[in-house]
Amino acid sequence: MNYDHALSDIAEAERLGILDLGMIVWTKAVALEGRGKRSDLMSAIDLFTVSLQLTRTGQPDLDARLAGLYDVDALSRRAWAEYLVGEYQHEIRDSQTALNLAAQRSVFVPGLFKVITLSNLAENKVWAAIKAATEFESRTGYIFATELRGVLTVLETDPQRALIAARNLWAESGY
Repeated sequence: MNYDHALSDIAEAERLGILDLGMIVWTKAVALEGRGKRSDLMSAIDLFTVSLQLTRTGQPDLDARLAGLYDVDALSRRAWAEYLVGEYQHEIRDSQTALNLAAQRSVFVPGLFKVITLSNLAENKVWAAIKAATEFESRTGYIFATELRGVLTVLETDPQRALIAARNLWAESGY
């Protein structure tokens, strides 16, 4: 996706008076998150917050299951942006909220556990990362989650090595 092009299209839609505010906010948030600059990520976090509020108040006829899925997606994206700017506690809160809303084996589950694990490790909380990996394993039964928990347990006394190992495992996993 060409994020600059998407932002240009959104600016043009706003100029022309297209009033689907929810779609404009969502597309702009995704584009800003995709560009990845710190200032863009901070703006994306704010826009995902607005997007979540719009879902709850602006679309009363939206099917509850669809609204729940939308909330999980928005929380997941906001959590990723929060992780990238180092707002680890906010990221963990958003990811936990999304996990509570998501189906047991939702496509969002691995990514949510990824950022929870990495955020905890970034804060040198290996025990909390092990707890997240254990919950990931219990929730999904994925062999990868078992491997992750095992590696973190072995490296429990070395948070920096645990973080490097977890990043490498996640990168190799395809999640």
